[in-house]
Amino acid sequence: MDTLWDNIEKLSAVCRAAGAHLPDEELKALQVGKVAEEAGEAIHALHGLKGLTTCGDDHTWSEVQNDLVGAVIAALLAMHYIDPTGARATFDEILRRRTQRGRRRGLTTAARTAGRADEAQPAIMLEGLRRGDKRVSTSHPTLTLHEVPAIAVVILRPIDFSGKHLRAVP
Repeated sequence: MDTLWDNIEKLSAVCRAAGAHLPDEELKALQVGKVAEEAGEAIHALHGLKGLTTCGDDHTWSEVQNDLVGAVIAALLAMHYIDPTGARATFDEILRRRTQRGRRRGLTTAARTAGRADEAQPAIMLEGLRRGDKRVSTSHPTLTLHEVPAIAVVILRPIDFSGKHLRAVP
């Protein structure tokens, strides 16, 4: 039985053959654009589901899911176009890194729920507004002030990592 990545590799070969007349960089760029197109179709289906379209399209959750899977496939294909030999490892590493915070949060919440608040480590959070073109945000307790921009906020309470924005836990 083929794995997800086996299927992505086969589909990538078919798509690359169809676009053989295009330069490699253009194929990569077009595939990244395809991710946005597929995500847009999912949004359109959601609007149709909620009766928010002007064209009268009726959609179902199944159609929304179908379009979401299309966006996922397009994204995996784009990753494979960018790095055919390393896409799997890159995906695994990014998934591990991006879900690590949620796993840590779950452990902290479990410790609080079990009445062991001492196991929920408070963080010292230094968050700068900008440092070059990158957002500066760290819970590293030994970071010195000369390493962050002039505008920084120091929070000496546990940090809630559950949402899109970090916030101090009261």
